[in-house]
Amino acid sequence: MALPVTHPKPTPVSLPIPDWIAHECAHAEFGDQRLRPRLDRLLADFARQPLASIPQACGSWSQTLAAYRFFDNDKVSMHSILASHQHTTLERMRSHRVILAVQDTAFLNFTPHPATRGLGPIGSTAEG
Repeated sequence: MALPVTHPKPTPVSLPIPDWIAHECAHAEFGDQRLRPRLDRLLADFARQPLASIPQACGSWSQTLAAYRFFDNDKVSMHSILASHQHTTLERMRSHRVILAVQDTAFLNFTPHPATRGLGPIGSTAEG
């Protein structure tokens, strides 16, 4: 039996784009002026609901289709999306004398603990 197709509930499209997004994307170059506002809208949607799927974050079927068209556009690449963010990050870093780039690669392994079950494997191998 096929499951019914459900579309996300509409969200007001008129929600404002936060200032930080406009600043972060100011240097995005796609070769098509219509793609910049779409990137801004997508970042605003994803920022409001960072754990949501694309349809959930976009809020309407038309906005979801627009998002998929954006990602499928040959002028859009990971590099073209990240380049502006990298530029503004370097801009922010220039105003500081010291920059700390902290990384935490630790993980917690509760597998051998007798009171835990079903937490799943740790690592990327079949053995965990």
